[in-house]
Amino acid sequence: MSGRGRWRGLGVLVALAAVATAGGYAAADLAEHGPDTIPTATPLAAESPSYPVTVYDVQPDPTTPPLRRGIELRTVRLRDDPIQVRVAVPEGWMRVALAPGYDSWNFSPPAAPTNTYLLRISLLGERESLAVARLARMAALEDAEANGDLLDLDVEAEGEDAFTATFIDRGGYRRLTYERFLPAPGTTTARVEIAVNGRLADGPGMRDLLRRVAASVRLPQP
Repeated sequence: MSGRGRWRGLGVLVALAAVATAGGYAAADLAEHGPDTIPTATPLAAESPSYPVTVYDVQPDPTTPPLRRGIELRTVRLRDDPIQVRVAVPEGWMRVALAPGYDSWNFSPPAAPTNTYLLRISLLGERESLAVARLARMAALEDAEANGDLLDLDVEAEGEDAFTATFIDRGGYRRLTYERFLPAPGTTTARVEIAVNGRLADGPGMRDLLRRVAASVRLPQP
């Protein structure tokens, strides 16, 4: 994670401590209001300041229209065994399992270019709290950056059960991701991860989709 991202994240966490609510901190709120900042003293600039600047070769986004708000959803069942999980996903989007044996699926429009937007839903098996699951996912992104699988990772905002980040993927495209973790009924254990990934221009539609999909999740009672 870049130093810029860490300081933004710190600002958000301090602000959350001051205004935390019982309902948690949804990714939609993170994106709508943006990370808060802490007033600090500003050092005087030198006469000829010079800062190292990394310049990235970012590819232009596909010209497909941005993801719009309020797209039609349909309810699907993610698993057929006794542990049935139901969730609403966009009507007409293709469902692709990420790997055999893993409860994780991508949903995307069949005709859209690869580098537009997609929805990912994962069922989590480890008995971890929402905060631990979130930190593990953020650490995975940091590792990917360290290994050169992505560039310029910037965690723009984070809360107990969600975070927002931007990065450059291996194809050279600037990506925006909103990710949220949902608990099993009656617990604080993370059970579902929902991520919406897309272009910066898709941000409003992505926030709307994440909110509606998260509200639709139906998990079996323990």
